[in-house]
Amino acid sequence: MTHRSLDSHQSKRKRKPYAPRRPGAWRDCKQCGTPFWCRGSQMPGGSLPERVMCSAACMHANKTATTEKAVEVFWSRVDKNGPNGCWLWTAAKDKWGYGDLNYLGKHVQAHRLAWKLLRGDPGKLDCLHTCHNPTCCNPDHLYLGTDKENARDRVVAGRVLRGEKLHNTKLTAAKVLEIRALKGKMKQKDIAAKYGLNLTYVWQIWHRRTWKHV
Repeated sequence: MTHRSLDSHQSKRKRKPYAPRRPGAWRDCKQCGTPFWCRGSQMPGGSLPERVMCSAACMHANKTATTEKAVEVFWSRVDKNGPNGCWLWTAAKDKWGYGDLNYLGKHVQAHRLAWKLLRGDPGKLDCLHTCHNPTCCNPDHLYLGTDKENARDRVVAGRVLRGEKLHNTKLTAAKVLEIRALKGKMKQKDIAAKYGLNLTYVWQIWHRRTWKHV
């Protein structure tokens, strides 16, 4: 049998379904169920992120569905019948009292996410509360501002611990007034020794670099 007839004979045999020669495996698309060939590097434990969908269209559809579900879960944790029209976050909170959650793999604050969903991305600006209720997610109770404006807002709301409210302070407002009254009457080192302070702190009290509110 000639070489050509041998090739012709082999071509008549039933061939197996095509599969690429490179390492990999067939997988079912997570979104549509269609089988697709997944390279070994995209399998679990490979050098690239794991591939679970067959096409960009399926990836987009899956992301849309995931986002819609995440939004639904978010609003299910907001009580829109709070006092004074506040929409209260009912799940986890951080140490400052703000709603705290994981949204699509990112750590966010509840009131910022509420603003983003209903009003648009706030970008680098802070979301400040007019109601001074950190759990509130009502966008009508929020406005955008800078870090400086946010700091001033915390002071106005009384959420900043200072002076005698600090747990490690040695002084009271009355003692601070005494220290200022002693300026020019006693030496700085004698005042520092009397009240158990260092020289720098006495100077800061005199020049209102600290205890500014007194």
